[in-house]
Amino acid sequence: MQTSLYAETQPGMGIIAYPDTYIVVDLETTGLNPVNDEIIEISALKYENDRLVASFTKLVNPGHPIDWKITQITGIDNAMVAQAPTIDYLLPEFLDFIGSDILMGYNFNFDIGFLMNKLNRYGHPTLTNNFIDVMQLAKLHLHHLPNYKQTTVATHFALNTQGAHRAAVDCEMCAGCYWKLKELYQQALTNSPWQPTSTGKNIQPLAEQSLVLLGELQQSSFHCLQGLIERLGGVLQSKVTPETNMVIVGMGNNKVLKQKDFLQAESLKKQGYPLYLLQEANFINSLHKKNYLI
Repeated sequence: MQTSLYAETQPGMGIIAYPDTYIVVDLETTGLNPVNDEIIEISALKYENDRLVASFTKLVNPGHPIDWKITQITGIDNAMVAQAPTIDYLLPEFLDFIGSDILMGYNFNFDIGFLMNKLNRYGHPTLTNNFIDVMQLAKLHLHHLPNYKQTTVATHFALNTQGAHRAAVDCEMCAGCYWKLKELYQQALTNSPWQPTSTGKNIQPLAEQSLVLLGELQQSSFHCLQGLIERLGGVLQSKVTPETNMVIVGMGNNKVLKQKDFLQAESLKKQGYPLYLLQEANFINSLHKKNYLI
């Protein structure tokens, strides 16, 4: 069963979902810049009903020497990729492997950025696959970790982290983290304080509430928080109006305090409108304390 917090999505979007069939993707690269750096290993593991059914893992010749610092991190050296194919040769095979399946990865915007750059460089169409960033799922469900590195989340779940920073190993680790987070999500649904009533309707804490997200979010991405709000019955507005019930403020940048919508929210509160103005962290913590989140 495909379970999503989105009723509908557009192709090529990052989504919050807990599917049973997907392809986990990981890249190892010569650096962090998708324009100037190159892929040196690519792995894709296909899962159906959360079971591994096929794999695609290849070393890639970057066309120039690999810096020793990258070799220290990944264990991939120049000799290992000397006879490997280049990424332009491998891309058609990779695209055939992933098809139109949902893609999944950890801190996946990094990998997506590299893939999109290389596809564009070598004349391939842009990716239309929807994708899931498992790091964002971790931020939704785990609130007391020192950081959200994949190895930190894996260690939290007592998963094996040996061999990290090789593409196939990182794919397996990502899948393991996803399964644990999926269990937490399913437990949250089972233990949810809003259960079907005799009329068949769900009681949700944000039902019929209009919310606005402002500022730079720190604990989650916009899409993650949007998915959470929609799951709890709320409706997102694009701007603050007298009909707004709650404004959630990300404090990643203090410039938000000077934004027109923030000033409008403060003005409405002073005029007596029943509008809640909450920092993002306080909003998530309040839901957590009321058992609306794990």
